[in-house]
Amino acid sequence: MLAIADGNESEMLPVDRSRARRRLADHGLAGLVDRLAARAQRQRFYAHPSILQRLEEEPDVVRSGASAAADYQADLIVSDFLEAYVPASRLRGFVDRYGLDANAEQPNVLLRAVDDVVWPFAPDAGVAPRAVVVVDLLEADDDRSRRAGAAMAAQR
Repeated sequence: MLAIADGNESEMLPVDRSRARRRLADHGLAGLVDRLAARAQRQRFYAHPSILQRLEEEPDVVRSGASAAADYQADLIVSDFLEAYVPASRLRGFVDRYGLDANAEQPNVLLRAVDDVVWPFAPDAGVAPRAVVVVDLLEADDDRSRRAGAAMAAQR
């Protein structure tokens, strides 16, 4: 669905492409957010603000949601927060290396762990594709992010 929304259909079987196009046309990206929830496992952490940029610059960390909204000129500015995708096999290493605290009351990192077998991002991707950012914003916990996601979805 997300690949179709971004115009990337090259690796899809024709029958899957047709179904995805139809669902996207019928429901729009905003209407498919619930169906796309299984794309990754969401985990929240606290990281000392001084290490956020280093974590963001790690290979295989792909910014999305609030952390990538400005890359697509969304009306949302967020600082001292990182939202990103990581390969599931690298998550434990990031947690250990950066001392990420999963039990903090005020998390400032949201990592979406994706099974390595289905990792969808190019090796040099630093920012998720637009459709992924839209869906991440639409499923955010705060109203400002959801509004920014809805505005981005309406621009399609």
